[in-house]
Amino acid sequence: MAEPITTKIGQFIQSYDWEFTQEANNEFTTRFVGETTNTSFNLIVNIDEKWISLTVWPYLPNIPEKKEVEALQLICKRNFQIRLARLAMTDQGDIALCLDFPVEVLTEQCFHDSLDVITYYADALFPDFLSFWSEE
Repeated sequence: MAEPITTKIGQFIQSYDWEFTQEANNEFTTRFVGETTNTSFNLIVNIDEKWISLTVWPYLPNIPEKKEVEALQLICKRNFQIRLARLAMTDQGDIALCLDFPVEVLTEQCFHDSLDVITYYADALFPDFLSFWSEE
């Protein structure tokens, strides 16, 4: 009998020596620290029938109201530059970093590659956004 997908995901996360919690709704929550920024990020892994979604949330706080247009332009520019992942805004105005892939392609290598991509971009883009958010 095949291993449940949630068991595999838990094992894949454990291989990074990351602590995690698993919710009843096929959602895992963990944290990682960026290699260059030394910033701690929340990572949510959600599984549904067709997709595995990795989300760094909250990635950034709400956009400063007086800089909304410029912030959205920066997000769009970064979305054009990054591959496989995307920046998104929640209904509450939080910025999230997301990556999705089909359940049917799940392998340990695919999961690790996806984690490498999202953790890389979380770390690499953060200083640019932090600088922008803190400018007066």
